[in-house]
This record gives sequence, structure tokens and C-alpha cells, in this order.
Amino acid sequence: MSRVRFFLTFWNSYIKDNPLLVGIYVLRMSIRRLDAEVGKMTLEFDNGDKEKFEQLMQNWRFKDEQSLIRFAMSVMLLTIDQTVTITTDDGDQKVKPANDFLIHTK
Repeated sequence: MSRVRFFLTFWNSYIKDNPLLVGIYVLRMSIRRLDAEVGKMTLEFDNGDKEKFEQLMQNWRFKDEQSLIRFAMSVMLLTIDQTVTITTDDGDQKVKPANDFLIHTK
């Protein structure tokens, strides 16, 4: 069973009060940061993002979610120019986050 939390109790009470908003929200892919205790971070994955995360777990054969996240963080921390080189059918390609994912300073 996956250790990713789906917060069913929250959703059950939320659906009763806001059925239309929940219907609209469920159509989106989402990773949201939820309030957590000091010193902790809780992320909620749903829909397409949850499916992609599970696909990564299976394709790369990670033993658990923690291992996948630690691997991804380690790779990104090792880069000097905020790019990663990946091998595809078309050869090696540098990849980096889309500008929409980054904080822009003036």
C-alpha cells in the first residue's frame, strides 16, 4: 500500500460543504503543500501528478517514496548550472525547469 497520504477525512467533509469546488479541483493535476508542524513539510499529490509519481516508482523500481524524492533532490543539488543531462533516443539532452516553475528576481 502506498504511503502517500490522501487525506480522505478532509476530503469527505469538504465535499459535503463544497461539491462544485471539489468537482472543479479534481479535474486539475496538483501537488499542494499543506500546513504541517514546524520543521516538517506535507505534500499532497492527486490526479495526474499522483499517477506520474506512481509511474516513476514503478519504472525506476524505487523501494519507497522517500527513496525517489531523495534521489531527485540529490541529482538537483549536484548540478552547477541548474541543468541535468539525460539520455534519450535522440541522444544526450540538457534539461532544466520551465521558467514558470522558478522564482524570478529583478
